[in-house]
Amino acid sequence: MSVVRHALSELLRRMGDTVADQLRRASLGLLTANAGAAQHAIALDEDVDAMELQVNEACARLLGEREAGTARLRFVAATMKAVTEFERIGDQAESVARAGLRGGIAPQLLDAGLRAMASVAQEMVADAVQAVARGDAALASKVVATRASLELLQQETARRLVGEAAADPNLLADVQRLGHVARAFARIGRHATKAAEMVPYMADAPRLPDAFATREQEPAWPI
Repeated sequence: MSVVRHALSELLRRMGDTVADQLRRASLGLLTANAGAAQHAIALDEDVDAMELQVNEACARLLGEREAGTARLRFVAATMKAVTEFERIGDQAESVARAGLRGGIAPQLLDAGLRAMASVAQEMVADAVQAVARGDAALASKVVATRASLELLQQETARRLVGEAAADPNLLADVQRLGHVARAFARIGRHATKAAEMVPYMADAPRLPDAFATREQEPAWPI
């Protein structure tokens, strides 16, 4: 492995770790009304954006080395795709953090599925980062398979939030806000899946099973 490729792999891992930390802090800010955690998550978005640029520059340098064969081209293409997905996870984490900063959310609304969604999304992101960093196809497959569970949680969360709003119309504004948060967690799962799907591509291995292929359509929000 060339020095540039090693440095690129390390930078990608650090960016992934930063995004995972950003999501953890954003979730903490939302679920525990921790303004400090939410503000830290928002501030980390600048670091994530800066690392995305560094990864792209390193990819360009790697392509500029002699004998950029097929394997190297595949690695660079997969790396650029993975880093794009990590950056998008960061954007969604920032949205979660900003929702948490507004505060005043009734506890029963957070218990309507948001805590479970946050937990699953954080696990998917952490696993995707490790899968990409280690080239772990088995862990990548786990991420892809978990996505369906997260989307089922989103649908169940939507039903429960609508029920809370029907029982108490005063909660409607918070229900709509948390509907956006639920979408953010689901999108985070989709981006983690797309990053994980790059693992076999990096290694020139068979793609992940078609049964776990990424679906683009988002579940409809009933409000």
